[in-house]
Amino acid sequence: MNIRIQHQRYALPLIAGWPGRRQGGLRVREGWIVKVAGEHFHGLGDCAPLPGSGTESAHQARGLLETWARKTFPDKDSLLEEAARYRSDFPAASHALECAALDLLAQEAGQALRQILSPAARSGIETNSLAGTACQSEVDTAAQDGFRIVKIKAGHHDMEEELHCLQRLCRQLPTGMGLRLDANGAWDYDTARRFLDGLKDLPVESLEEPLRGGSLEDLSRLQEHTPLPLALDESLKHVHFQDVLDSTIRQLVLKPVVVGGLRHSFNLAGQIRESGKNCVVTTVLESAIGVHATCQLAAAVDSLIPGMIHGLATSSWLQKDVASAPVIEAGCIHLTSTPGIGIHPHERLSLPVQGSFS
Repeated sequence: MNIRIQHQRYALPLIAGWPGRRQGGLRVREGWIVKVAGEHFHGLGDCAPLPGSGTESAHQARGLLETWARKTFPDKDSLLEEAARYRSDFPAASHALECAALDLLAQEAGQALRQILSPAARSGIETNSLAGTACQSEVDTAAQDGFRIVKIKAGHHDMEEELHCLQRLCRQLPTGMGLRLDANGAWDYDTARRFLDGLKDLPVESLEEPLRGGSLEDLSRLQEHTPLPLALDESLKHVHFQDVLDSTIRQLVLKPVVVGGLRHSFNLAGQIRESGKNCVVTTVLESAIGVHATCQLAAAVDSLIPGMIHGLATSSWLQKDVASAPVIEAGCIHLTSTPGIGIHPHERLSLPVQGSFS
């Protein structure tokens, strides 16, 4: 059997500028749906590069997709080997190809993709909501929708101003609701330490990426200063993973688009569990195809590290999408038993994206 790798571009406008960027919000999410066809099914993956989060550029990803489009592969194993070969330098494209191959494999086996990763994978996972920045956030909707954790972007304003905003915001939170903060490398060590001191007695669950260009040693030293879990996200790409496991850092964020695949992410989650740390699986604002795949990974990871609240509720930021996103009810996603990544068969027939597969 000769398998071809096809790709189709999408451009999805956002409802507002993405708060993950301090200079100029992202207004349109662009990427490619990758498709591989088997004898009776076809598998889908989402190539959604976002260099600021640690992936290759869109230009680099497109070049690799075009190279793949000119080749044929004898079987699914060769697709998986090809994806693994490019994982380090082209994580978004590699993730898309691996996902499409695993989607095809899972459909042929009549299983949900999460069961391919872990037979003990759960069908229900909890997710946080995303509600803007520390001084421009709206948590009422998240509370009404049943989310227990709201993720807020920090580091967009003066540190003292943000602390004042957070204190005011926390007074509005319902009982039992908390904040997950993400600074995206906003501060130097001393500023981050003062910020952490200002968070005392606030219902903050964790703080991601507080240091700008900080070393793992600096972040470990900062972790020793605070009982609040500090998390590594995009800077995972720049440090030796075993050094992270040996450090005092308490939480790691896994994004399969950045890590370079579902299987590698799941394997890393196993190592994280063995080290006694926590692990959160998150999306990078990809299309519904990518979100479904990341939900499958989160369900598998939850069988290793149960009870974590993952970052999967980004589809509502898109004005339109390529397929129906996973349904969130009371802050939880309940995955179906649909084989593969969870996209219903009728939605696989006509994805409303730009252009034709090539």
